[in-house]
Amino acid sequence: MWQLISTTVMILVLLPTICLGQAGEEMEKSFYKALAVYYMVSDDIVTGFVNEKINTDDMSVILLLASKANKEPADIMKLRLGGKSWKEIYKSQNLNPGVFYFFIVGDIKSAIYGPIIAKFRETPKNQWENIELLDTEITNLVNLKFIASQNDYSVFEIMKMRDDGRDFIRINNDVMRIKSDMIKEAKAKAKAKAKAKKEAENK
Repeated sequence: MWQLISTTVMILVLLPTICLGQAGEEMEKSFYKALAVYYMVSDDIVTGFVNEKINTDDMSVILLLASKANKEPADIMKLRLGGKSWKEIYKSQNLNPGVFYFFIVGDIKSAIYGPIIAKFRETPKNQWENIELLDTEITNLVNLKFIASQNDYSVFEIMKMRDDGRDFIRINNDVMRIKSDMIKEAKAKAKAKAKAKKEAENK
């Protein structure tokens, strides 16, 4: 009897962990799929990153630099796996920090992104090659653009999520969920409006 109770308790304790693990795997798959779609590469390329145990934050940067340098993602990946910093990599490809920047309108109050964007705003564009960016600043900036552009979502909302400590897999998942809910709500409102219009016409 006690053995049965003990086993039952153990199962109940493990179930949340198993569910969280499965949810995490699904979020990762969604993130990898989004990367492949946004950068227009095959799923196999992203799978290769996973197999090589590339840091998730680095994947988007590798794909961006490969695109800008007209190189295969595997070429950039090898440089990263070899211990090269992003600065060393983009300079080896005759690129400069400007490839990571994208225009954002408005004041940026983010503790993470404010200082990064300030470096570009406070430096004349013809001197952007002199901007010093940390590896973490580059990954934060590139993943911000990737998730915001892929989901057509507010960069400011994503900044808040990042400031709150969420990783990019979680942020991508949350943004996709929010966008899905917004689309469903918009469709429901449109359907209700069309129904109300039809009813009014039939009166």
